[in-house]
Amino acid sequence: MPPPPPPPVQQYNEATTRPSIPKLELPSEPAPVRVSPREQVLSIMAEKKRQKWIREK
Repeated sequence: MPPPPPPPVQQYNEATTRPSIPKLELPSEPAPVRVSPREQVLSIMAEKKRQKWIREK
């Protein structure tokens, strides 16, 4: 499944951080193991974009 085009930075950050919290709290599900590395990458990218955006402002 291809990732959706990144929305504005604030929404992008919320979209990556919010769903990952309940997933991490459910170790019984096998899905988070597959999803979490990609979510980590997405959250890192979102964080870099946010820092760059803050610096340019």
